[in-house]
Amino acid sequence: MNNRLLFFFFTLVMTLPLAAQNEMPAKEEGVACPIVKVDVQQLPDLHFARSGHATLCLNGEVTVIGGHTSGFIPTATAEYFSKGKWHPTNTIYPHDNGLYVVLKSGKVLIAGGHEKHLGIGQTFPTELYNPATHSFEGFGCLDVKRSLACGAEIDSGKVVIAGNWYAEDGIELYDGRKQFTFIKNTSINRAAPYMFRISKDNVIMLGNVDIHGKNPEETTVDCLRGNSFQVPLFMTWKPLPFLSSIQSSNSFVGDESKGIWSYLLPVQNKDGQIAIARVDGTSGMDSVPARFSLLSTTCDIPMQTKRGAILYFAPVIVDRNTQRAYLTGTDEECRWYILCVEYGKAKGSGKAPLTLYYTNPLPKDCLSIPVLTDDGDLMMAGGSRDDNFTPSANVFLMHLGNQASSTKTEKSHSLWIWMLVFCAVLAIIAFALLRKNRIRRNRLSMNNTDQEGKAPQQDNNIAEKSLNDSAYEQLMQRINELMETQKPYLNSELKVSDIADIFGIHRNEISACINSQKGCTFSQYINGYRIEHAKRQLRESPMKKVHAIWMESGFASEQTFFRIFKSNTGMTPKEWISSQND
Repeated sequence: MNNRLLFFFFTLVMTLPLAAQNEMPAKEEGVACPIVKVDVQQLPDLHFARSGHATLCLNGEVTVIGGHTSGFIPTATAEYFSKGKWHPTNTIYPHDNGLYVVLKSGKVLIAGGHEKHLGIGQTFPTELYNPATHSFEGFGCLDVKRSLACGAEIDSGKVVIAGNWYAEDGIELYDGRKQFTFIKNTSINRAAPYMFRISKDNVIMLGNVDIHGKNPEETTVDCLRGNSFQVPLFMTWKPLPFLSSIQSSNSFVGDESKGIWSYLLPVQNKDGQIAIARVDGTSGMDSVPARFSLLSTTCDIPMQTKRGAILYFAPVIVDRNTQRAYLTGTDEECRWYILCVEYGKAKGSGKAPLTLYYTNPLPKDCLSIPVLTDDGDLMMAGGSRDDNFTPSANVFLMHLGNQASSTKTEKSHSLWIWMLVFCAVLAIIAFALLRKNRIRRNRLSMNNTDQEGKAPQQDNNIAEKSLNDSAYEQLMQRINELMETQKPYLNSELKVSDIADIFGIHRNEISACINSQKGCTFSQYINGYRIEHAKRQLRESPMKKVHAIWMESGFASEQTFFRIFKSNTGMTPKEWISSQND
């Protein structure tokens, strides 16, 4: 073992404890909870750009239904994601900002929506979606024309429905077969209300957005069974408003088998501070069917980071397998923030730990309520930010299912650190021995002697002596094959040493080989593949945003992409696309 390797081991041993601390979630100034960057994967685009739709996870498949497409035009379509692709299908009727309720049968009740383009009016039609067959069946009409309505199924299989937009509200009941029956008026006309089932046969309705999108001063809770009532908590904290059909079952944290009906509800005070409220159903002997309280957390929900203010815009989504809840927000640069609330640790007098995950900036036209996948990740499909006329077809997957608990301490036990050191040293020794043997085999197979017939001498400055032209030709073929099959150039952080490690030779040989066989540098060679990949994307997906294309093609920045594209083609991406259409 040479002196450099010994020095590396010594440096590793001395610095690993510091590195271990640096890997802990960072705490930004003024923010008490950990801030952690999360991986985002861009999936294939939807077939139809859409907003005002429902995104549901059904039978393990994420499915989008209804909404409106470009031009603010209602679309009678749906799509489901299977085997890495979106599969389009047609609904019976268009449902832009309609009602979507996932039933115990596995089917989805779909009803109402805007009657005309531009989000105007309401409709009657209803249909059922069967995810097992990916088919839709129209069967009846609502009792009241509705858009921006919500619903909740009770034990009898009936569905309680309320909410409307620019029209009278009221409670009606779907009997689970064909019939919709009006039950009673509500105390407040609401759009997209929260609807919480708080017993086997009772549902409460609340929300602080009226049918014109305004926030009334009074916040009253209505019930399917029983009288409306006031909530003391709402004197200070009001439910966070959303203009979208809400799946309140996604916020359920109780245990139906034990008759425990509990939900998490985002609330906001007059200063704009967000908190999480807990809604608990009570016994039949109580004067009100549900009670509201604030969930105790280890710190206040962060409203701002050094990157900017956070706007939370979606209901709480619960992962009951991990007892974690997520609240989604964004900032002006369209970074996404996902607040993780470990509500399971707030039992008794405990407090729920918080972790704030964030992403790089995403396309600004993509803003929609996410859905929890079966893997515990969050997927967002389509949506819009400020313009209903130009919705998005983008789809993003945020990998949260493999994230560790947010309650890591800033200090680790010394024994654990030294165990890491010992394992790291062993791994490095093993890697060094394997690399040395691999280099020896490559040297023997590719160049047993130099051009003068003498055995190559060891050079202490590089791992092995330069290869001859024949060996370079063979190596170049292997590099080309790697690029075509594995596409490592799509990694924006790819380095020449990464390719060298794959072939077990020194990085200088990779650079010399590319220079000898291709007449260019490693960076020029890799960027050539990236540009070709970008050109294919521009041809095959003309509706895809350039921002998404350069990211997918392996470029580190938009500026680099445009500079290299013009250098390679003599044109900007827009000019190049026009030249292909001539």
